[in-house]
Amino acid sequence: MTPDRAKVPPMQMLLQRFHGATYISTLNLSSAFLQIPLEESSRKWTAFQFQNKVYQFTRVPYGFRNSLSAFIRALQSVLGADTNEYALHCVDDPLVFSKSFDEHLEHLDSVFRKLTTAGFTMNLSKCDF
Repeated sequence: MTPDRAKVPPMQMLLQRFHGATYISTLNLSSAFLQIPLEESSRKWTAFQFQNKVYQFTRVPYGFRNSLSAFIRALQSVLGADTNEYALHCVDDPLVFSKSFDEHLEHLDSVFRKLTTAGFTMNLSKCDF
């Protein structure tokens, strides 16, 4: 199996994207990786045995070689290129940044709509607005 090498951009590059932003919100996705369905053809690679039964993950598990890459690609796909100017993600936490309060509300609304449409749920107690 070939390792998937999708990565989070370097921190310096992420920080440069905040230039000029006055408002920054961090969103926390509940059990982030486990919200991504695992393709049926990939499930066999997650098999394990417990008490003489074989189990397979149906969602992207934490700690597997390609889990982070699968999650990064899924989040990029959900957020789309049209949010690149005001949203990014640092592993499993999407960040939304804006220059004005009104603009920030619009950006948050856009990101919330995209995440909700894709079936993602957030842990509001861990979000920071």
